Amino acid sequence: MEAETLNLLSRVLKKFKIHDPIIGVSEVTTGHINLTYKVTVFLQKENKNKSYIVQRINTNVFQDPLLIMNNIDLVCSYIRNKYPNEAPHFHHTLEGDNYYILGSDCWRVTTYIQGICVDGEVTPEILRNVGEAFGNFQSHLADFDASLLFETIPYFHDTRRRYKHFLFTTMKDPVGRTKECQNEIKKLEELKEYGLMVAEN
Repeated sequence: MEAETLNLLSRVLKKFKIHDPIIGVSEVTTGHINLTYKVTVFLQKENKNKSYIVQRINTNVFQDPLLIMNNIDLVCSYIRNKYPNEAPHFHHTLEGDNYYILGSDCWRVTTYIQGICVDGEVTPEILRNVGEAFGNFQSHLADFDASLLFETIPYFHDTRRRYKHFLFTTMKDPVGRTKECQNEIKKLEELKEYGLMVAEN
């Protein structure tokens, strides 16, 4: 890891009141949007290691990252008040923010959760576990006032609008890729009615 990156990550962690020395850094490359690092520090007072996820939010995708972080704070606080051990821990700065603006970048820090990342075959057991986790998340928020949240990407969940955009883009073929993915396009067209039906519910 380059010294410049280590210094940057150390500066970000210190902003979130984490001053212990960094003993390991690895970039997490399984995501597709944000720049993500797993950073391990040595907790001197407790004589043990602890890992964090340090993430730079992609502001090309999320053009107002503070809206995201506001939503995260509201949702995590609501869940934590009811179920103390079932919400991720986003760290806060001395100013009380769950984000840190450094130049034009927005950073956030969460405690690392040990687990696995599935990149290969998805089994029925994995699907069942994902369904249960998502169902628990939804049930935990059943009484949450969703009007408090901001829409961070306009029309992101507007399936009809996105499908129309998909058809327009495949027809215009602006970068010449349509011929390379005819099977995928055909599959989406076959699933059109199902997708739009789900979007209505």
